[in-house]
Amino acid sequence: MNLGSAFLIAGTGLAANGRATAVVSANVANALTEGYGRREAIMAQTFPGSISGVKVDSIARQVDAAVLQEARLADAGASGAGLLAAFATRAETALGEPGDAGALATRLSRLEASFAEAALRPDNVARLADVGQALADVAAGMRNITQTLQDTRMDADRGIAADVRLLNESLTAVARMDTRIISMTARGEDTGALRDERQRVIDTIGAIVPLREVPRPDGRAALVTTGGLILLDGRIATVGFSPTRAIEPGFSQAGGELSGLTVDGRAVAMNAPPGLFDGGTMSARFAIRDTAAPEAQAALDTLARDLVERLSDPALDPTNPVGAPGLLTDAGAAFDPAQETGLAGRLMVNPLADPGAGGALFRLRDGLGAAGPGRVGDGALFTRATSLLADARPTSGGGLPAGTRSLQDLAGDIQSLAATRRLMAERSDSAATAEAATLRSAVAANGVNTDAEMQRLLALEQAFAANARVLSVVDSLFAELLDAVR
Repeated sequence: MNLGSAFLIAGTGLAANGRATAVVSANVANALTEGYGRREAIMAQTFPGSISGVKVDSIARQVDAAVLQEARLADAGASGAGLLAAFATRAETALGEPGDAGALATRLSRLEASFAEAALRPDNVARLADVGQALADVAAGMRNITQTLQDTRMDADRGIAADVRLLNESLTAVARMDTRIISMTARGEDTGALRDERQRVIDTIGAIVPLREVPRPDGRAALVTTGGLILLDGRIATVGFSPTRAIEPGFSQAGGELSGLTVDGRAVAMNAPPGLFDGGTMSARFAIRDTAAPEAQAALDTLARDLVERLSDPALDPTNPVGAPGLLTDAGAAFDPAQETGLAGRLMVNPLADPGAGGALFRLRDGLGAAGPGRVGDGALFTRATSLLADARPTSGGGLPAGTRSLQDLAGDIQSLAATRRLMAERSDSAATAEAATLRSAVAANGVNTDAEMQRLLALEQAFAANARVLSVVDSLFAELLDAVR
């Protein structure tokens, strides 16, 4: 080896070590950057042969694709479970904590107590007013809970629209980055930063819809849902959804009032076989809008129906014609069993006994059909009402097993059902969150290890110093040769 070759080789070593040092520095700087894939400088000979230098042939992006895939699926599960747990908590909170002043169970207890107290002093106008207020409070409480449940459905519907918009935008962004990656690769440019950004966007998609990333030989990323629907593979799938302006208890996809998903104009069923979009936030929002909230509403409507039927029992008020509205009505009309859905949201006090609607309090004591005040000491109607509320009656529906229950027993069972659903949702959320955290830790462990990077930096420093030493020696030898020539 002559001095010229030595000088050339040492120079290539300095250049390669300098670039590799920059790669290590970038790794350390981005150790906490979300989606960053650790870089590694791949060395190669500059001029293959007996005497050759060294160069950085490429910068490889190191990512464990299998662990990243599992982490994405776990993130999707955790995101969806979190939404379902939040809904279950909100639904239970709407019922109120038993014992709290505004809780539905407390309102029902107060109604029973007001009937019992009025039976003891039917001549006391204040007691009559208490009964009227207790009826109004129960009706208002059920309407408020119904409104909360429909609000959650509206929130879910808006969330679906937002998910679909973000999904379409993200798929377009990934396709655009794929095109740039192919172009940059053809020119020999480093695509690491662009791949990092693509990974972050795919992670965003993965939280909405669980998917698998399939790398293509030309550098593109094909995206397929775990249910087998191709979202992106050269061609971008277009997901469609039409948000609803207002949702009422009886609205559903089957009835045509609510929108479903479409992919390239074709309808796609959610949360049903073959499960093309199962899991993730979008699936959870559909579950809330179309299943969980309607089930909670059905339980509340079961309670409302039971209460309305008890207070319109012919044995309660002989002055009220059979089939006429009772003390609590369906928006002022008699209850129609075929219209049970949403009854709790339409509950109101019979206008005949509501002074605010032109009625009179004495009808609570003397009967809805009374033309004028009767005997002020007659509390028989209140006694019968107390008995009817306490009677055990057959009940079914609303997610409850068939059985005989008093009004308070039915309210307690509905409260218990809501609590059970909330606990189950929280358990699922905790398990999914723990799994996602574990897998994200595994992704991080396969990412930048700053200790290992510092060790690489020390090795590069030593190599840099050695090459610099070679250059120094060659330089001094060249100087001696020049001096000898002179």
